[in-house]
Amino acid sequence: MIREKAIRLAIQVTFILFISVFSGCSDFEYSPNQIFSKNSYRDLNAINLNKLGDGQQDDTVRFIITGDTQRSHNETVNFYKKVNTMTGIDFVIVAGDITEFGNLKEMQWVAENLTKLNRPFLAVIGNHDLTSRGRDAFQHMYGKLNYSFVYGGVKFICHDTNSREYNFNGQVPNIPWLKKELEPQPHVESYVAISHVPPTSPD
Repeated sequence: MIREKAIRLAIQVTFILFISVFSGCSDFEYSPNQIFSKNSYRDLNAINLNKLGDGQQDDTVRFIITGDTQRSHNETVNFYKKVNTMTGIDFVIVAGDITEFGNLKEMQWVAENLTKLNRPFLAVIGNHDLTSRGRDAFQHMYGKLNYSFVYGGVKFICHDTNSREYNFNGQVPNIPWLKKELEPQPHVESYVAISHVPPTSPD
């Protein structure tokens, strides 16, 4: 009798666990190292570049550059609220270290706040974003590690300079790509290069 009750109880518990897991599978996290989920953002840089336009509406380019949002989720809330009160800002660039540990959850938290900005925003990868599987998560959520765009006659060259994270393999930053991006081209009057690690750093 006791054995039969124990078996029935075990079946009930197994059934409840089965229903719980599979009814909530959209919220199921397979691993802290996963690079995307059903709800994660995709190609945010491309989406925001489409919103940006060409910047020909006036003769001035105004943008905000920020970075190192890791461990600063509350400050990111304050940041987007402040930016949203400002006038005349064309776009925002986040110059790397979006995360501390390069995981999807951190990237998602920050992106949720940045998407509340009332103007386009773009991201550049930082050294902390390259830890764990952060590179793959960043590429899924934001796009290419090296990219450029022209806005209001200014060419912005956003690129990966985190050489240490590649064991100084001589390929980061990508100097041939940078040289090509810096070549003179029609309708470009100025060049602005944006990266996380500055060119004067030993890294």
